[in-house]
Amino acid sequence: MAESGLSLGYADFCTETGYYLGYGRDSIAAPTKWSADEQTDIDRVVQDGYRQFLAAQGGERPHEWSFLRIITSLDTAAGTYNQTLPDNCGGDIGDELYFDVTESYSAPARKVSVETILEFRSGQSTAATGAPKFFATRMLTGAAGATGQRYEVIFYPTPDAIYTMHFRHTILSANLTVAAPYPLGGMRHGATIQASCLAVAELRMNDEKGPRWADYVRQLEGSVRVDERTPGRLWLGYVGGNRRADLWPRAIPPQTTYNGSTYP
Repeated sequence: MAESGLSLGYADFCTETGYYLGYGRDSIAAPTKWSADEQTDIDRVVQDGYRQFLAAQGGERPHEWSFLRIITSLDTAAGTYNQTLPDNCGGDIGDELYFDVTESYSAPARKVSVETILEFRSGQSTAATGAPKFFATRMLTGAAGATGQRYEVIFYPTPDAIYTMHFRHTILSANLTVAAPYPLGGMRHGATIQASCLAVAELRMNDEKGPRWADYVRQLEGSVRVDERTPGRLWLGYVGGNRRADLWPRAIPPQTTYNGSTYP
């Protein structure tokens, strides 16, 4: 699949950032003008500019980019009730896990609290197995800072077979590099990311926000409006204290019949 000819990538961001910093224009892949220290400066500014854009910092209101939520899948393991989520998973996997269309069991597993899963598993309930009907997510502790924290999903009942389950989750982006030059969001947001990089460069040089910051904020608001019109965008709505994931576990006390089944 060919990338759009108008797409901006890592090399473009580095070239414009290097020029703004006073280092001249060069190629980050095979530099002939930039010193090693200058390349380091440029790369740091570009990564910070990309990070700033992904966080939508500078906008008038909080915004979650549609392209930061993707649909993926995981296979459960028979006899294992907990499973580590992918490294790029930001932890928020929504309120339902959907079984693959090939599975005979089709009702989605519903999100409850971690405490509810542990309560279901207490006593004789730990032996319950079958297709997962409930799940929760929790954060794992990083290995003494050697790795970043990861998330895991826990099921009830414990899966008795391999089930392929689909879910939507927030992704954690990797750095832009020569080998992986294209940012999330694609061509439509390239100019905004470049403006973000130059805004960071301006702040580093002048210790204050100026015209480059104003240009970035203008571009960011335009990108937000474009993203809000993206087909298939997930609308989360209000996610305050009365969200369903907070209340739903309380509606399923022990030994309650739900959809024809008794839990725990």
